[in-house]
Amino acid sequence: MGWTARFRQIKEGVEIMQDWSPVLLDLGILGFAALGAIVFVFHLVQYRMGVMAPGAVLPLPLLLLLSAGAAAGLRRRFPWLRRAYRRREDRKILLAAAAGLMLTGLVTGLLATGLMGDHSRRMITAQLESDRDVLARGLNAALLARGRELVSFAANPLLAQILDAQAPAAGAAAGRSPWSTGALLGRVKRFEPPGFVIRNLQGLIVAGASDALVDPALPLHLPLPGKAWLLREPGSLMFFLRMELPILQDGRLLGSLTATMPLPAASVFAAGSVDRHVGSAIVVCARSNASTSCLPDRAKFEAAGATKDAYPMSMALRGAKGLAAARGPDGRAWMTAYAPVGETGLELILQKPERVLFAPLIETARNVMLALPVLVLLGLALLRWQLRPMVRRLHDSEQRLRSAFDYSGMGMVLFARDGRIREANAALADMLGFSVRELRALPSVLDLLHPEDRAQGTWSVADVFSDLPSAYCAQRRYRRKAADYIWVRLHVSPVFNEQGQVDQAVAFVQDVSELLAKSDALRRQHSFLQAVLDNMTDGVVACDENGRLHYMNHAAELQQGRPMRPAEPPEWGQVHTLRHADMRPVALEDLPLWRALHGEVVVGAELQAVGDQGGTRKLQISSHPLRDPGGVFLGAVSIARDLTQIRLAQERLRWLAYHDALTGLPNRNQLFERIEQAVARVAHRASHVALFFLEVNRFKSINDTLGHAFGDQLLVELGARLRAALHDTELLAHVGGDEFVVLSEDVLDADAAAAGAGRLMQALAPPFQLDGRVVHISANMGVAMYPADGDTVSSLFSRADIAMDESKKKGPGQWSLYERGLYARQRRMFELEGALRHALEAAEFVPYYQAKVDVQTGRIVGAEALLRWQRSEREIVAPDAFVPLLEDTGLIVPVGAWMLDAVCAQQASWRREGLGVVPVAVNCAAAQLQRGDLLGLVRRVLREHGLDAGLLELEITEGVLMHDPDRVAVLLADLRALGVRASIDDFGTGYSSLAYLKSLPVSTLKIDRAFIKDLPDDAEDSAITQAVLGLGHALGLRVVAEGVETMEQLEFLRAHGCHEYQGYYCSHPVPADEFAALLRTQGPR
Repeated sequence: MGWTARFRQIKEGVEIMQDWSPVLLDLGILGFAALGAIVFVFHLVQYRMGVMAPGAVLPLPLLLLLSAGAAAGLRRRFPWLRRAYRRREDRKILLAAAAGLMLTGLVTGLLATGLMGDHSRRMITAQLESDRDVLARGLNAALLARGRELVSFAANPLLAQILDAQAPAAGAAAGRSPWSTGALLGRVKRFEPPGFVIRNLQGLIVAGASDALVDPALPLHLPLPGKAWLLREPGSLMFFLRMELPILQDGRLLGSLTATMPLPAASVFAAGSVDRHVGSAIVVCARSNASTSCLPDRAKFEAAGATKDAYPMSMALRGAKGLAAARGPDGRAWMTAYAPVGETGLELILQKPERVLFAPLIETARNVMLALPVLVLLGLALLRWQLRPMVRRLHDSEQRLRSAFDYSGMGMVLFARDGRIREANAALADMLGFSVRELRALPSVLDLLHPEDRAQGTWSVADVFSDLPSAYCAQRRYRRKAADYIWVRLHVSPVFNEQGQVDQAVAFVQDVSELLAKSDALRRQHSFLQAVLDNMTDGVVACDENGRLHYMNHAAELQQGRPMRPAEPPEWGQVHTLRHADMRPVALEDLPLWRALHGEVVVGAELQAVGDQGGTRKLQISSHPLRDPGGVFLGAVSIARDLTQIRLAQERLRWLAYHDALTGLPNRNQLFERIEQAVARVAHRASHVALFFLEVNRFKSINDTLGHAFGDQLLVELGARLRAALHDTELLAHVGGDEFVVLSEDVLDADAAAAGAGRLMQALAPPFQLDGRVVHISANMGVAMYPADGDTVSSLFSRADIAMDESKKKGPGQWSLYERGLYARQRRMFELEGALRHALEAAEFVPYYQAKVDVQTGRIVGAEALLRWQRSEREIVAPDAFVPLLEDTGLIVPVGAWMLDAVCAQQASWRREGLGVVPVAVNCAAAQLQRGDLLGLVRRVLREHGLDAGLLELEITEGVLMHDPDRVAVLLADLRALGVRASIDDFGTGYSSLAYLKSLPVSTLKIDRAFIKDLPDDAEDSAITQAVLGLGHALGLRVVAEGVETMEQLEFLRAHGCHEYQGYYCSHPVPADEFAALLRTQGPR
């Protein structure tokens, strides 16, 4: 072969290597990754078995995996792998099988090794515990046996003779043995232990020699005399017992014997145990003086995670036995069995390295791991051989399907269960403007759907891939690449795999946008016309030129009371039933639609329609013939307007204009008309018209407590009872919520009117029984008569109302005739109310101050602020003239708030002037406690004026106090917490409960002036005053007397322990400047 040919071969080889080098490199990377995984699993097994230290598990596998990862990162990808596996299902199967086999082998090996390791651990653990127990029992038995032998040896009389033979001559006894020491030793040799020493009482060795054992001796306890130690021969497992025993003769101590004997049985067993477990260690320990000594040394390792008191030797010394796992300093695991040696005080520890335990198992795992890649390769080869025919058939089938798929004129898409597009043909790509590659790159075929169709499309696709798959057809909006949408008709069918399961679906897509646009235009036009007709409030009925009913809109169906159905003219009466106002049926030839069908135009015919359920509706009907633009007759149409509600509303309005909706009685309008008519009738007769104005008492309370529905029912029942008490010529009207008026004509005189009033009041006397409740009501009534009390309807009505108000002053259940002057007085009160409102706005109210004087010292210690109304510079109105009206109108609340602010402002002004201010009391009305935020008001005025709360006192009358005692008690407690004092005004004139009085947080009682004015002459007033004073003293309250005008009254009060007084004897109520002058002269020093 020439150089040229050889060079060509070399070049071809280099090119082949260049072609295959990426593949070989990638295969090497994969091999490194697989090797790293195998080594990691193998190391994990070794660590699990205690053979490998934790720090040695990760380095090598991590190095292999990082090397593979770095190489893969430099290679970025595996392009040849992607090309080789694209559209090659057999290769994908082989790759998945390789990964599965490798993973299965690793997991199986790991599980098998773990199970085998656990089994081996249990076996060796049981053997180790058995060896420990046998060795402990053998050692204990050997110690007892050797101990008894040594005790028996020490009791040999020859030993006593040896000691006696060595005794000094001076101390020799007469019975000394004639034997010499040498002769005695000769006789003892047959019994001596391997090593013994005999000492006399002076500690000198008489006979024997020390043994050569220098290993530390462990003290032990034997149920024998003397002391005992356990020794161990260095470098072997031979144990020895050493004992120190006394030598006695006739109970006399001659010396001691120290002897050492081997324990052959225990030593032989220990040697066998070590041989069976190579690397094992046997340690015997004993505790002495809080320290532990061991032979040959202390245990090598401590129990893993154990505390010092839980060391195996410590557990054994406490009489426990068990098994512990431990790791040495190098991280390798040991197994330690420990137990006490009988009652000797010794512990036996048997240790074994776990690497010896798992050595065979680790070797097996290593062989399995090394064989795993070979087995995987053999399995892949067998699988590939079996797949070749199937792959060939699959390829042929795929080519046929590909041809049909690519050259179909209809859009087709194949997608998987997760929605990803596997294949899409060119027709679909052209339809949507995407390329086939762009379609495949979409996350899901559902991304092509319009957002509004996506939820429904998701459900439909889910049904295809469900347990009961089925094909479906639908119209959806698909997104084009240009971001617009087209309507498509889809036919989606499931694709079954060889297991009969659906893992793919194929969709056939047809563009129907243009077809739907035309259909939608027609539909919208029809819907528009239909919506126009259906939204008309007028009913529309149409027939064709032959008289056949074809159309009836929704309003007409409601009017007729039946659904529309086509009907011929003879059947119109069944569909289009109409009647005249007198309910006679309308004949066919008189029907507006029939007349329009024959060319007549009908406008505004009012008829009635009767439905299937019997309901009647009033209709206004107009009918017209229908013609096209060319004048061709098409049919007729009838338009009916429903006037039912309009007519009913008109009738209802006419009725409501003259009647009360609740009771059905005549209302104010009808009453006034009837009064006018009655006045007109009696104007020319010598008779009168009486108007009885009745108002129910406490009706608002009934509404609030029992509910408005109950109140309405009560009004209805009350109206019925009053109506039953009327004469035929009398009229009862309901003119307000709780107001009724009775109109009576031809009343002769006031006596007849009084009799009528009594008759009406008597009708209300029996109780009402409603909803299982018994309700008693009362009413007040005012009576006015024409023409004596008023010559017009309005004047007569107002006079009766005024008389009713006057009757309330008599009490509930009373009536009053109108008297002359009542109207004028009522008008004056109305004008006074307006003036009071103006006075509040114009600041015409003025506080006056009346001093409170200490009975003992005569000094001013307080004051009461009294309201005055200064209408002009010279006119001061007393409170009795306007305070009741303030309370009736509710003006007392804002006036009271003004009064409180003014008093606090005046006190602050006096304090700035340097006056010695005193507490000032302000009266509080019931309305202030019930409706006003009195506590918040007090806080605000005190804060605004910087006034001490102790300088303000609130006076509350007995009646107000007992109106709502619980609420008042809470309020007074809050005021006391604030520092404001409270007093009970006019005490003794009301109806106080002493039980409430003792619990109220008040500080002062004020005796009303009615009990003071006749002191000391009136015995009853004196007794009452003394009783109040005694009550105040008993309750710890200060007592103030009002209305003191004489020295005699003051002396009486001083004698009986009254604290303070106020009245004309000291000072009249005076303006602020005059009271300031009193403070300067008589105030506190």
